[in-house]
Amino acid sequence: MKRALVFVFLVVLGARAQAGERVVGSELALDGAVLLNLRGALGIARAGESLDLAAWADVAVAAGNVDAGDTRARLGARARFVRAGRFELYGSLALVRRATTNTGFAAQTLATDLVVQPSVRAGRVLAGVELGVEQAWLAYIAPSDTYRELVYAMAEPGWYALPARTVRVGATASLRLGSADILLRGGYARSGALDFLPQLYVSLGAGYRF
Repeated sequence: MKRALVFVFLVVLGARAQAGERVVGSELALDGAVLLNLRGALGIARAGESLDLAAWADVAVAAGNVDAGDTRARLGARARFVRAGRFELYGSLALVRRATTNTGFAAQTLATDLVVQPSVRAGRVLAGVELGVEQAWLAYIAPSDTYRELVYAMAEPGWYALPARTVRVGATASLRLGSADILLRGGYARSGALDFLPQLYVSLGAGYRF
């Protein structure tokens, strides 16, 4: 029953703020794992009918097994660069911090996430293509006592270069209902790892503007 509820409530908040607006909400996404996400956004500036700029932040943990040692935090900015008729072009850049803990080590990674989203608006609906690249740069790795006992006794914690990259290609659709936004996302992610199964992601969510 619990798994069924998690599947039904795959909710991802599409926190998108125009200038002067604020957006808050929560999200639940299937993206490698089932993630619970809290997000907020604040509209910063508007220049004519073309450029909208908003700052946003979110924190995600594994749903059903909340653990401060396994988190993702992002801080970024999102802008609409082009608005021509029904066509709109959005871009987003964020700093990403991921943390994970297991029996072998505790690690933190620092990355950047760049997303480009060409879209078409039809009334209350905005549909588009999502192209994203998350580039990891650095990782702090602290080996556990278990790792030292079983693998390498002299292992020490420290910072390491980590030029890992994940590319995402997907589709998005959002619906405006008064002060609420409903967002559907789905697509494919490739990290370069030798995975036997496709790295698919899907999410459905809602945000509130005020």
